[in-house]
Amino acid sequence: MPETFDTPAAAFHNTSTRPYLARHPRVGLVVFALSALAFALVTLLVKTNSPLIGWDAPAAQAVHQWASRQPLPVVLFMRFWSSYGRDGVTLITLVLLVAWLRRRARRELWLLILGLWGSELLFQVFSNLIGRARPEFKDPFETLIGAGYPSGHAATNVVLGGMILYLLLPRIQSPARRALLIAAVSAAVALIIFSRLFLGLHYPTDMIAGALLGLGWGALIFTITDQHFFARSQR
Repeated sequence: MPETFDTPAAAFHNTSTRPYLARHPRVGLVVFALSALAFALVTLLVKTNSPLIGWDAPAAQAVHQWASRQPLPVVLFMRFWSSYGRDGVTLITLVLLVAWLRRRARRELWLLILGLWGSELLFQVFSNLIGRARPEFKDPFETLIGAGYPSGHAATNVVLGGMILYLLLPRIQSPARRALLIAAVSAAVALIIFSRLFLGLHYPTDMIAGALLGLGWGALIFTITDQHFFARSQR
């Protein structure tokens, strides 16, 4: 049987129904290590204003100039995805939190709380430590106060998208439906990330660093969570 959201302890005894990272924790740890290394490298380049990222500001300027020429429906479309990247995540988090509390789905609650809230906390910590100003334009779409590196939108949405895929893919047998789910989640995350660039709220490296932060943190939390519940099932 496919994995269920409740994931009873008995299911962990059956190798075929154990979550992927319960069976292959090294994969999650490798993804975490590589993401953390890449994040550290990008952060060092940003912090030292390295010539290697000399393309960053011109790229933000070029995107803004292109975005400024787009018709109003396109701008509204991007504003929607930018808002959804924060408000939508909040709504989805609350709905899942209530649903999993009622079902006492402890594993899923760990993934949700540690994954999403942990990534938000990390974003706040790194944002304050790095203190990188957001791009400035003469004719901005929006103006935000506060540091922009790394992107919190990118981090939290990569974690949420990864969690959705990690929980739902084992329940879907059809390859076509699995591909559709992957494409839909990937497209939503990509639109959220691009919308922030479109509106001139971040540099490209802000988004890259945010995505790396979300990928690494998600891989670590998903691995630790499933290893914890697997270990409990062996007692």
